Amino acid sequence: METLDAKRKGFRMKPRMAPRLRDEAVATLRQATAWRLPPARWDKAAAILEALSIALGAGDAAEFQSAIIELELAGPTRITRIGAAPEDLEPIPPPMHERLNHLIHQLTDGGEEKDG
Repeated sequence: METLDAKRKGFRMKPRMAPRLRDEAVATLRQATAWRLPPARWDKAAAILEALSIALGAGDAAEFQSAIIELELAGPTRITRIGAAPEDLEPIPPPMHERLNHLIHQLTDGGEEKDG
């Protein structure tokens, strides 16, 4: 929740999330940096990250949790389709990697506002 002083100064305070939800999100985001997915799945993951970012900014824990679950489901599967080649999988696109790192930073102590 933002304070009036924070709004006047033009910066946002970090929304509060339950520690367990925050830890789960950070773990999922860190795992996602190592995923190898088909391009269409990266597109889907990008849309989910947008929803995750919006939910975090709004402090909406329910939407945030929903987006984390969607991101987990968008990740790599353990089953390889018949005829699928490993070359069809791509590492995380650089802009998405940067976005993941930014979200991780927001959710960890690195994103905390400093008083004083």
